[in-house]
Amino acid sequence: MFKVFFIAVSCLTIISCNNNSPQPTVNNNPSKDSVTAPEKPKDTIAGLKDLTINEAYYEQKVKKVKKLADSTITSLSLTDIEDINRNNDAAVKIIDTLWTTDTEQIIIVALDGESEMSAYLVHVKNKRLKQFEQVYYADVVEYFMQVNSTIKDNQLSIVTTTDADGKTTKKTTNFLFKDGSLQKVN
Repeated sequence: MFKVFFIAVSCLTIISCNNNSPQPTVNNNPSKDSVTAPEKPKDTIAGLKDLTINEAYYEQKVKKVKKLADSTITSLSLTDIEDINRNNDAAVKIIDTLWTTDTEQIIIVALDGESEMSAYLVHVKNKRLKQFEQVYYADVVEYFMQVNSTIKDNQLSIVTTTDADGKTTKKTTNFLFKDGSLQKVN
């Protein structure tokens, strides 16, 4: 009988030890890292980078890049922009890329002169100029006109401020980047 009692106690001990061992559990609250939400469908044409084009932006960007070679200026048809064509002394620089595909780019091209500074949003397709808009201008001598721009949610707003005869006037021109091009909305 002692053997039966000993076997019964041994079995109970083994069974109780097995009940206290960690059991595999199912986590009903998985961590956010382990579950990823389905990716949102992407637009076929990504949008423009949001930014403000003003004196601070211009001065920060223009210092970081080198002047373009004359051959590059010509190959991109940048001489079709009148200010670049007429001002041979100013450095022409690509200071930012806002949008790009395999065949197209929208870039910011700066014209960095001694008395005038300007920047153009330039749409290049197959390395040829397609469209351009002046997005920044500052005259450091006469201060009669200034152009600043904002790009937000694929909308470009160009604000031109003119001081003449003691009067200040502002004109805003708006564009929407849609279907791979800038479209005027005014």
